[in-house]
Amino acid sequence: MLQHRDKIQRVGLVLITGDKGLCGSYNHNMIQKAWHFISESPYPVELITVGKRGRDAMWRFRQKIVAEFSNLPPQPGVLDVAPIARTAVQGFISGQFDVVYLAHTALSIPWSSGRRSGSSCRSSRCNWKDAARQAPGGRTQPGRRRVYL
Repeated sequence: MLQHRDKIQRVGLVLITGDKGLCGSYNHNMIQKAWHFISESPYPVELITVGKRGRDAMWRFRQKIVAEFSNLPPQPGVLDVAPIARTAVQGFISGQFDVVYLAHTALSIPWSSGRRSGSSCRSSRCNWKDAARQAPGGRTQPGRRRVYL
């Protein structure tokens, strides 16, 4: 997954949502941001969904879902998430995806001196417009990209 591919033709997106609607606006916001990411992508996006809510929404939007994982325990362990990682890595190695992004939530801690953490697509090509990584102290480091979903 650390290979650089010059020509991108297909994008993989791992979308993590809940199985139930008990998280307030969490599922809605994740689905909305993922849909925004998909609609702005100049390349076809294929999904690996984790959670029933994301799977159902993307199915209703008629998106291509290559794998889905649901009914995970409340605190999944390594053995629970290994198939998800294996699917993404094998898709990248086989050429099914030219780049893989991970959509997950942010952890916002008010007392952390204003920096955001989590909720990122960690890749060198995440945002199609202008993405940058915030460095400590609020400076932007060019060349490193990070997009908050």
